[in-house]
Amino acid sequence: MDIALLVKAAIMGLVEGLTEFLPISSTGHLILAGALLGFDDEKGKVFDIAIQTGAIFAVILVYWQKIRDTVV
Repeated sequence: MDIALLVKAAIMGLVEGLTEFLPISSTGHLILAGALLGFDDEKGKVFDIAIQTGAIFAVILVYWQKIRDTVV
C-alpha cells in the first residue's frame, strides 16, 4: 500500500476525531483537509463517507444510553 495514502488517511482521521465532538463542522474540516492534501478525488470522497459513517456509529455508541432513554 502507498505510504502517502496512509499518511493522508491518518491525517484525515485525526481531523475527524478532533472535530467530531466540537461545535464546529467536522465535514467542512474534512473537505478542507482533503483539498489541502490533494485527497479530493473519488477515493477521497469515498473515504469521507466511510469516516463520517464511522463517526456517526461512534457517537451513537457513546450516547446509546441517552438515546435509548429518550426513545423509550
